[in-house]
Amino acid sequence: MDAACGAGRHAVWLAEHGWNATACDVSLEGLRRAQTLALERGVRLSLYCHDLEIAFLWDWDFLPSFCFLRFVPHMKHPLETIWHKIERANEHILDLEHRITIFVNAGPGQIMTNYEPKATQEFIDAHERREIPNEFSLLAGEVVYHLRSSLDHLAWELVKANGGTPSKKTAFPIYCTDIRANEKELPRYEGKIQGMSISAKAIIERLQPYHGRDTDPCSDPLWILHDLNNADKHQALLLISTAIHQTTSSKTYIALDILKSKTESAVGMGHMHMNDKVTAQISFAQFGLESEPVIPGLLQLFDAVAHTIGEFTDEF
Repeated sequence: MDAACGAGRHAVWLAEHGWNATACDVSLEGLRRAQTLALERGVRLSLYCHDLEIAFLWDWDFLPSFCFLRFVPHMKHPLETIWHKIERANEHILDLEHRITIFVNAGPGQIMTNYEPKATQEFIDAHERREIPNEFSLLAGEVVYHLRSSLDHLAWELVKANGGTPSKKTAFPIYCTDIRANEKELPRYEGKIQGMSISAKAIIERLQPYHGRDTDPCSDPLWILHDLNNADKHQALLLISTAIHQTTSSKTYIALDILKSKTESAVGMGHMHMNDKVTAQISFAQFGLESEPVIPGLLQLFDAVAHTIGEFTDEF
């Protein structure tokens, strides 16, 4: 069961991977959207309308609760406000996903089934000149804001949990370069985490993107979130039209300027097979070191923030 399934994204994922999935939510509208998504993906879901503040009557083998973000009444948790911000971010992601889907599907020539020069040029012409609605950038910015500010709220609660009083400097630091030997930045870093427990400080340091164990620090989701949030303070996030080459087993994202190349070697895909297709998509112009489709990118940031908050469970 996917408890508090919302629009059913995770329940459908479970069904796609072979689980006999049940989508559970108190909202009938959410369950309706979950069923619609399941039909679009060609999977079956069981639907269960239930308030999670009331005990379940049956048992399940596996009970994930990906997005249940409310707590038992009259038992306020220090992180309750933070989870509400996360919940709001998730609502904006679902809303934006719906709007983008309508926008892409409403355009001409949204699907390409071969890389012949004529077909490629028609596809580019159909989407390169389309104006992306400003509301997409605004909603993406709202998601980024709620996710980034939830980490700063977390920093305040970590100070309070340690018996301290947060200051104007208190914040959740995110750095892509090692500041431990930086005489200018180190005092700022220490000021942001002053008053937290030794264990909380250690977790924050461990999570810093500059460790870059497997990837470039600038590709770390926390750094991307921080970078996008800073950009959004000064201008709307820049979104562009891109494409997705989808096969039965994978998806590859392609910028339209790359599609302009008339050779398959430049496109980097080789021949398209019978069940392959290229569809239009909306992406961040800059997401770390490259572009990234908006919804997968925001979900990556959402998961990173949720994981980060979960690292501090023992502090409360």
